Amino acid sequence: RIRTLAFLTLAAGFLCGSGCSTTEIGPGAGNRGVAPRLQAPEDPVDLAYLGLAEGRTGFSVNEIEAEILIIEIFDMYCHYCQSSAIGCNAMFEMMAWKAPDRVVKMLGVGSGNTPLELETFRSEYDVPYPMVADRAMSVALWLENKKIPALIALRKTDGQFRPYLRRVGTVSVGAAESFLERALEP
Repeated sequence: RIRTLAFLTLAAGFLCGSGCSTTEIGPGAGNRGVAPRLQAPEDPVDLAYLGLAEGRTGFSVNEIEAEILIIEIFDMYCHYCQSSAIGCNAMFEMMAWKAPDRVVKMLGVGSGNTPLELETFRSEYDVPYPMVADRAMSVALWLENKKIPALIALRKTDGQFRPYLRRVGTVSVGAAESFLERALEP
C-alpha cells in the first residue's frame, strides 16, 4: 500500500507540473498529425461561440471559427488545475477587451476526463467558456503536451490550427494576462 501511494503521489506530481514556464513553439513542433475529433458541447451557446452548427455530435479543433484559439488542458483531479480556474476565467474575460477586433476563442479540454467529470469541474469553478471531455487525451497527444495545467495558443493558417505558444503550470490572473498579451502579438 505504501509503495502504491508513493507511486501515485510521484505520478500526480509529474503530470500536474508545478513548475511554470511559457515557451515559444517553433514551426512544425507540437503538432502531431491530424487534429483529433472531439465530442461537441451540448449547450447551443457553446456551439455558437465556437462557430459550430447545432445538433453536431463531434467536431475537429480545426472547425472552430477563430483566428487564434487558446486551449486550456486540465484534469479535474489536478490541484494545480483547480487553482488555475480563476486565472483562466479571468483570461477569458480579458479576451473581449484586449482583442476586440480579433477573433480569439478559448476552449477547455478535460484531458482524461469524462463528460460528467467535466461538468462537475465547470460547475464547481463557474467556467464561462466551452469545455469538452477528452477521455483518450487525444488533444494533449496531438499538441505533444505532457504536463498539466497547460495553456496553448494556436493560430489558424490555411485552415489548420498550429501551436505557437505554450504555458505549463499554475495560471494566476497575472500569468493569464501575460500569456494572453504574448498570444496576441503579431
